[in-house]
Amino acid sequence: MSVGAVLAESSGVVRNLSSRANVRVGDSAAVVGFIVSGTSQDVVLRAIGPSLAPFGIEKPLMDPVLEVHDSTGGLIATNDDWQDTQAFSGGSTYSKLKPSKESESAIAITLPGGAYTAVVRGKNGGTGVAVTEIYLTSEQADSTVSNISSRAFVGTGENVMIGSVIVAGSGKVDLVMRALGPSLERFGITTPLGDPSIALYDGNGALLGSNDDWQDDPAQAAAIARAAVAPPHAAESAIAVALTPGAYTTVVSGRHNGSGLALFEAYQLSRIKGGDSTVRVVPRGVFDLVGAGSEIDSAALSSPSVDGISLRQHWADLEPREGVFDFAYLDDQIGRADKAGKQVSIRVPTGGDEMPAWVTTAVRNAGGNTFTFTDSDGQHTIPVFWDPTFLAKKNAVMAALGARYRNHPAVKVVVASFANATTADWNVPHNTDVDAGYATSEVTRWQNAGYATQKMINAGKDVIDAAIQAFPNQVISLAINTNGGVLDEPHDDNYVAEKVIANARARWGTIRLVVAKNCLSTKTPAPAPESDTSLAVWYDSREASSAQTNWRAYDDPSFRINDGIGCEPATALRQAVDIGIAYGISYIELYEADIVNLPAIASYAHAKLSVR
Repeated sequence: MSVGAVLAESSGVVRNLSSRANVRVGDSAAVVGFIVSGTSQDVVLRAIGPSLAPFGIEKPLMDPVLEVHDSTGGLIATNDDWQDTQAFSGGSTYSKLKPSKESESAIAITLPGGAYTAVVRGKNGGTGVAVTEIYLTSEQADSTVSNISSRAFVGTGENVMIGSVIVAGSGKVDLVMRALGPSLERFGITTPLGDPSIALYDGNGALLGSNDDWQDDPAQAAAIARAAVAPPHAAESAIAVALTPGAYTTVVSGRHNGSGLALFEAYQLSRIKGGDSTVRVVPRGVFDLVGAGSEIDSAALSSPSVDGISLRQHWADLEPREGVFDFAYLDDQIGRADKAGKQVSIRVPTGGDEMPAWVTTAVRNAGGNTFTFTDSDGQHTIPVFWDPTFLAKKNAVMAALGARYRNHPAVKVVVASFANATTADWNVPHNTDVDAGYATSEVTRWQNAGYATQKMINAGKDVIDAAIQAFPNQVISLAINTNGGVLDEPHDDNYVAEKVIANARARWGTIRLVVAKNCLSTKTPAPAPESDTSLAVWYDSREASSAQTNWRAYDDPSFRINDGIGCEPATALRQAVDIGIAYGISYIELYEADIVNLPAIASYAHAKLSVR
C-alpha cells in the first residue's frame, strides 16, 4: 500500500510511490486514495502486472486495467494497455515511464487540487498480484500529493500488502500509520481482515517497528490517542514514527495467516519547515464558545484551562452584499486569540436565520425552490439544502474564508454545515403532523420541494469537499443529528449523516472531519448508546469527535443543561463533561459564561481532555 505521498517535505517532495496488492474481483479490487494539495500536479499512474514475474511473483495480474476517479466518484480517466495512448510514445515527456509489458496500464494526467482514487482491476475478471505506482512529474513548490490510503485484499505469502515510500528533503516527518480491518464492517465490507498487523522497514530491509494491536504499547498508544487517530477496534494496528529522508517499506498482513479486506492509512502529524511546525491534527482540550460577533472575554484569554477559542459570526455580517466581505471582526478576534496562545475554531453558519437576504433572492431569481417552516422563533423560509445556487454561495464564502485564514497558524478548526435550517447545527424539520397555519406537514412540504436522500448526501459531500479544499491545513467540523423517521425511508433517520461521514473520511482521511454533537447535557445517555441513533453515529466517529453543551449552566433559570430540572450549575456541567469524555471526544466547547464563572469545571475538563 502506498503511503508515501503524505511525506512531502518543505525542501522536496515524494516522487515515486508504489503499492503492491492481490487484486481480486468486486470490492477486492486494489483501491488507492490520494489528495493533490495546492494548485495542480502532473501525475503519471501505472498498473504493473506481468513484469512482476521475473521478481518471483508466481501469480501476477496479467492484464491490469487502471481507473482514476475524482472526489465525486466520477471516472475521469481509464486505460487498459498503455500503448493505447500517445503520452508514452518515443520522445514524449513520459516515455521513460512507459511500462515494460504491452498489457500493463498507464495514465498521464494533470490533476487540480482535490481528492482522487486510483482503482486497479483485472480485465475480464482477472486476478493476481499488481503494483499501483504514482509518479509526480511537475515541480510546483506549492503542490504535492498527500493523505494516502489504500484498500485491498490481504492474503498470505506474496499476497500480503506491500508499499514503498520515499521521504525527500532535509527534515523528519512525524507519522501515524494504521491498518484497519474489523471496523470496516460498518461501511458495508463483509469480509474484513479480522486481525491486521503492520510492519515498517528501512531501505536496507531493517525492521524499524511493528504492531499487532495498537494498544499493546501503552506509551505509543497514548501518543496515537493524543493525535486523535486511534483505530476504532482493539484488534487493529498502528505505529507512531518519525522518519528521516530515505526509502521505506510497509507490510500489512493478517495475524495467524488471516485474510480479508484491509485499509491502510498514514497521517502526517507535522510538516517541519526550518523549525516552524504546521500541525494538522484534531485539537484537544477546552474551547471557549464566544457569542456570535462578540469579543472574547479577557478572562478566557488568560485562563490556562482554555485551549482554544470558538469564534462565531453571522454570514449576513461577514458578507452583507455578495462578494463584499467584512473581515474586521474575525481579524481582530483571531489576532487576540493568537497573541494569547490559543487555537481558533471559525464558525460562520451558511444557512438558516444567519443567512443574508440576498442569498435567498439569488436562489429565487435562478428558479430554485425554498422551504417554509415555523418554530418557537417564528416562521422561516430557506433555500432547499441541495439547491445548486445556494450551494455555490455557501462554497464561495468558505473559499473566501480559506483564502484569508488557511495559513494562519492559530486557526485549527473550521465548521461546515449543509443540513442546517436555523443555525450551524444539523436541523432538518421533519414533523409528520399538519402544522398550524399550513395545509401540510413539514415532511410533505419537503417532498413537494423535491427532497431526496441522495440529494442530501450529495449536498453534504459538496459542502465538505469545498471546506477541506478551502482549508487544507485545518480540520473540518460537522455537527450531526437525525432527519426523522420518514424522509429517508427505507433507510433509518441517521442514514444521511452516516453516509456523509463515511464518504468524507474515505476521501480525505479520518481526522480531516471532526464529527460534533452540539447538544451535550446531563441527560445525554452514557455510551454505548442505542444503535440507529445519532448518538451512536457520533460514538462510532470518536476517532475525531467533539461536543458542545446544549446551553450554559451558569445563570440559566431554565436549567436546559439538566432538562429543565433545577440543579447546581457546577455539578451539572461536570456531569455533562464526564459524559462527553466517555464518548471519546477530543475537545469540548463550553459557553463563555461557564468558562468565566465556573472556572473549576473548565480546569477539570482541560485536565481530562488535554492529556488523553
